[in-house]
Amino acid sequence: MATRSYPSDRFEWLYSQIDTKKKIIDIGSGDCLLWRRYGFPPNLVLVDINDWGNNIVADAHNLPFKDKSFDYAILAEILEHVENPKQVLKEAERVSRIVVGTVPDEENWLSLYRPFMPLWKLCIIENKTPRQIASQNKCRIHNLKSIFHRRHFNYESLKNLLGEKYKIIRLQYEGWSFLCFKSSPLI
Repeated sequence: MATRSYPSDRFEWLYSQIDTKKKIIDIGSGDCLLWRRYGFPPNLVLVDINDWGNNIVADAHNLPFKDKSFDYAILAEILEHVENPKQVLKEAERVSRIVVGTVPDEENWLSLYRPFMPLWKLCIIENKTPRQIASQNKCRIHNLKSIFHRRHFNYESLKNLLGEKYKIIRLQYEGWSFLCFKSSPLI
């Protein structure tokens, strides 16, 4: 029986799918967990609607870059946050040759980890306003709604969004589950 090697987590999977010598845009980069782990390549552009202090502040629905400016676009846990995931995906495809991303597969998380909690309920539990909860991330918030999940994906809903040109895998570890996707080269 052959032994298969799986990535230990979603960050390892993402990093394994890109060539860091190429031009990369991380759309919805947030606090850069991926890059803080593996290092910031010199050809990396960070974009987020909120100001994390190290990124270009821009809306993922309408990116300020020319067509095919990048070799890779990373959409790491952004599609569940945006108003129109189809438009964000279209923009990532427009500005890059290959799109790589992840979304939480919360249906398959241990119940302990499931955040299927509406914002209003979280505010009551923590006795904080939405802005107080969001500002815990040490970021200047330009779009408060972007901090919280607007939708939850499962395999079928992600497949419907992405279409046939994407390969999707489910990565599960330590009670967590993520759907990881990568496009074939886009023309």
